[in-house]
Amino acid sequence: WPSDKWHSSWLYTTGHVMLALQASRHRDALLAAVDALLTHQHLDGGWGSAGTTAEETAYAVLALQYVQQQLTLPQVGAALNRAKEWLLEQYRPFASTGLKRWIGKETYRPLRIARAFELSALLALLLDQGDE
Repeated sequence: WPSDKWHSSWLYTTGHVMLALQASRHRDALLAAVDALLTHQHLDGGWGSAGTTAEETAYAVLALQYVQQQLTLPQVGAALNRAKEWLLEQYRPFASTGLKRWIGKETYRPLRIARAFELSALLALLLDQGDE
């Protein structure tokens, strides 16, 4: 799904749509979204519209993590492992890097919100490794 009124990244919108599709009977649309995320994962393990970013990787991870809990797709597990390695390698707790993807009168980056998504994704991946 393309970007929306509030966010310029298609990963933000797609992640939210995937969460909504979990409760629907539209499994074909959900699997198409999974395929899109897997296809657009960068070689480094992350995601991003203009290069890999932690925030956009977090949107993809959280959506795929939820799908994986429901469907257990092997290719999703491999993608999540690559994303986990990238997020761990790139984690800088006090750095304020990242692209301005949120849209108001101008683009901006709400650091606390972006960081909450990033940490949530990383925590979900780290907690999941105990289930393997």
